[in-house]
Amino acid sequence: MFKKSLFFQLLLIALSLATFAQRQNISLDGTWDFCIDSTKNGINDKWYEKDLPLIKETVQVPHTWNTVQKTAKYAGWAWYTRKINIPANWKNTSIKIQFDAVYHDATVWINGKKAGEHKSSGFTKFFIEASQLIIPGKGNTITVLADNSFSKENIPYSISFDWANDGGIIRSVQLVSTQRPRIDYMHILAKPDLSSPALGGKGTACFKVQLSEMGKIDVSKIMFNIRISESNQKTANVIYNKQVIPKIKTGIAEFEIAFDNINRWHFDDPNLYKTQLTVTYNTKTTDIDTAVFGFRELKTVGNTFVFNGETIRTAGVEWMGGSSLKNGMAETKDEMRQSLEKLKYLNTMFTRFHLQQDDYVYDWCDRNGVLVQQEIPIWGIKTVMTDTIMRIAKFQLNETISNAFNHPSIVAWGVGNEIDARKEININGVKTLYHYTKKLDGSRLANYVSNSLQRARSWNPGIVKDASSYGDVMMYNDYHSTWYRQARAGRGPVLDTIQAENRTMPLVISEFGLCEPENWGDDSKRIVDMINNYSVYESKPYIAGVIYFCLNDYRTHMGSGKYDFHNTRVHGVFDLEGKPKPSAPILRELNCPVDVTGLNRNKENNIAVTVVGGLGFPSFQLKDYTFYWSAGVDDYLKRGEKYKLPIINPGKTHDFIVPNKFNDKGVVTIVNGRGNVVYQKVIDKTSVYF
Repeated sequence: MFKKSLFFQLLLIALSLATFAQRQNISLDGTWDFCIDSTKNGINDKWYEKDLPLIKETVQVPHTWNTVQKTAKYAGWAWYTRKINIPANWKNTSIKIQFDAVYHDATVWINGKKAGEHKSSGFTKFFIEASQLIIPGKGNTITVLADNSFSKENIPYSISFDWANDGGIIRSVQLVSTQRPRIDYMHILAKPDLSSPALGGKGTACFKVQLSEMGKIDVSKIMFNIRISESNQKTANVIYNKQVIPKIKTGIAEFEIAFDNINRWHFDDPNLYKTQLTVTYNTKTTDIDTAVFGFRELKTVGNTFVFNGETIRTAGVEWMGGSSLKNGMAETKDEMRQSLEKLKYLNTMFTRFHLQQDDYVYDWCDRNGVLVQQEIPIWGIKTVMTDTIMRIAKFQLNETISNAFNHPSIVAWGVGNEIDARKEININGVKTLYHYTKKLDGSRLANYVSNSLQRARSWNPGIVKDASSYGDVMMYNDYHSTWYRQARAGRGPVLDTIQAENRTMPLVISEFGLCEPENWGDDSKRIVDMINNYSVYESKPYIAGVIYFCLNDYRTHMGSGKYDFHNTRVHGVFDLEGKPKPSAPILRELNCPVDVTGLNRNKENNIAVTVVGGLGFPSFQLKDYTFYWSAGVDDYLKRGEKYKLPIINPGKTHDFIVPNKFNDKGVVTIVNGRGNVVYQKVIDKTSVYF
């Protein structure tokens, strides 16, 4: 009896320890007390030691004060405070607060004592060490001072940026408790073996793990258990589950795993892998963390993109986040998802983000096959690469790359957009940030985005040119016949001149589009403009990709269009409420990787179909695509005639016959291997096809 009782006691202790070794998280999203501090007296009056003044309200975090009329234009200080009970079993654990973003400066107090601050980086995730200030088993008060004052010691710089200046705790917050040592970050560099098959081929994954307290522990007693399973795939097989003894180099634990049977991540087939890393120190489990990664490679060869060994041309659209009329930069996950689904509707395979995004956005792009260039928010002609800006830029690059390193969707980092790229100080700054970025992450491209490459004819041989020349890709924001007020017919010669001056790297049209009302016209002009641009770009083989600007009309502190009390830019193919304009389906078709170039009745009254792989934007080998012929747009899966397409290379055609069962009308739908609709068109007697 005693032995049985002892056995159960030991079992309960073991289960308790195993459970406690798991990370324990407490979400701090939800209700906080809030008040504006327009006179900036809160620190002098020690608001962090007491309740906020009576002029306060309750708000729901994530939150910004710039989406309500009374504080829509306010830029300054505001305070948040929340009381939270901490479990008693958190005693002697390692505790930190994770802020996914506070714009743009944050100072944090715990129980009236300053815990830390995070400044000049309002869109990046950061952590505040809380172990010494949190009191487990009791109520605790967390106070945050947020500041969105326009500042010359910030990126974005002063007022030189074209999006909303939304202040506040704009993304989620949580408390995290672990034993010691804990995992501070886990970086996974996954490389496919391109000499082996894309599905079921070989690859390697190199792990770098930063543990806390590396200077205080005996590193010889660290052991990892690595469990890796398929994710976002047809199966969920565990492909690795072993203990690993890492090598410790300059405080980083490193190891490498080789695989004989992996499926590559591809924008048309985004196969992922989930890692669970368990840390054991001196035989005790102290932390468990997870990460998702994928095997893929993007590089440049001459003036082309080569993705997983295949030469491709990319197409996409940029989304300006933070344009929720209700929530602004504190937009919900559902609002993000709706915008991202619109990107996918427009056949986006490559996009840019001017500012760092919520983890949800990167996760979504990982799972839905969208390539991303993630930029730090250096933007605008007034931004100069001074010592202050360079210091902040390096700080942001460190945080951005460390936080988002594992996402296979991110294929490039951006070090700036539309500054004066002909100033020597800015060119030198871009060159420095390029090399700094490549040192932090040599596996991805690094680029600067220019709006001054159209001045290529003024360049002199041997003289410093445009800052975009010093990235891996020339990226050009082309507003030739809109912002630049040039004749439409001159666009091609300008592009040819840019190419003649820079033969060694790809050229990407990183923005083009129409902004109303600054450029007279409406959505009908937008359609004419985009069709004209695509026709020119597709004729230039040295252009490797295009990105349309932009998905949506958006909120911005400097816009001229007005919506209610918001400044806006009328720049999108969707309006500020998310409704599509007539230009949206046109852009979708222009971005389609496949075209139907023949659809005609034959002598037997059947329909002869010709499908061709795109040569323009985008262009890549089509695998596992399916053609449907149906009566309606929504019934192609249940009632449509289905035709599995063979592999189709760019520019190659495939011919086949479908029955004319809907009396000279019907709907053509083409989907990729993941079931995403890439092409859909209603056909009837008025159609050009018949």
